[in-house]
Amino acid sequence: MKSIPPLNPLRAFEASARTGSISKAAEELHVTPTAISRHVKTLEDYLEVALFHRRPSSLELTPAGRTYAISLSRAFEEISRATKNLKSSSKELHLSVRSYTTFMVKWLMPRLATFQLEYPQVHVQLSTGYEVVDLERDRIDVWIRYGRGHWPGFAIQPVFKDRIRPFAASSFRKELKKPDDLQNYVLLRHSRRADDWRDWLEKAGVRMDQDAKTLDFDDLALVFEAADSGMGIGITQEEYLKHDQLKGKFYWPFTTVLERDTGYFALASLRHEENPAVGLFLDWLGNISAAGVLQP
Repeated sequence: MKSIPPLNPLRAFEASARTGSISKAAEELHVTPTAISRHVKTLEDYLEVALFHRRPSSLELTPAGRTYAISLSRAFEEISRATKNLKSSSKELHLSVRSYTTFMVKWLMPRLATFQLEYPQVHVQLSTGYEVVDLERDRIDVWIRYGRGHWPGFAIQPVFKDRIRPFAASSFRKELKKPDDLQNYVLLRHSRRADDWRDWLEKAGVRMDQDAKTLDFDDLALVFEAADSGMGIGITQEEYLKHDQLKGKFYWPFTTVLERDTGYFALASLRHEENPAVGLFLDWLGNISAAGVLQP
């Protein structure tokens, strides 16, 4: 701890380096530019290293100053995050999350227990629906929706992109050998995602007969039930069946995967910091999505 310089000079230098301006750093830290300059000089004397090249009309970091500023910014961000988590843990927080039923059941619910274990002070309320919502009017903190991620006016956290492939009940393992075998089975389709089968078959190089058998459902949950009952072969997001695969309920009969730029994204108000639970949830979504692993 003795090797850590005084905090105020550190904050003054980090703010100056990040904003590229003594005056902007002074405004951010609510002190005078003269105080900022004095703190930076104190830090340079302490370190015995020049952190800035002084120019008449600009502020330029030295190589050593640039490296030090990056490390300091990370350290201050970690302190900020730890402080936010500590303050949040001392009181009950409420978080309302809205999304589609299938996303909730097949992706969020199997993972939500890890969020509750990590943040037991957050009371989560889930709701489902397809209709467009107004976050403030409908009192929704996080809205998880499907699309390309282009929604101006929202803070956006990617969850996962499309990776779509056929799936079947485990009882079909000995029957399905290659994609052309689908000619002999009923294709189970979700009416809201009618293109999934067409696009996947095209990528797999399969040309189905015109009289190919299909069954359409207006809810993906019904597709899962029909597939589980052995009524045919379904198609869905790879992410949706990780939990069922662990339990041996479904399997992927083919290796071909249809990838698209579309996927699921968590949307929150740009003022979401007013509710600390939103930041905790978005960070958790980002971490668990990046990990890509679901424990049984």
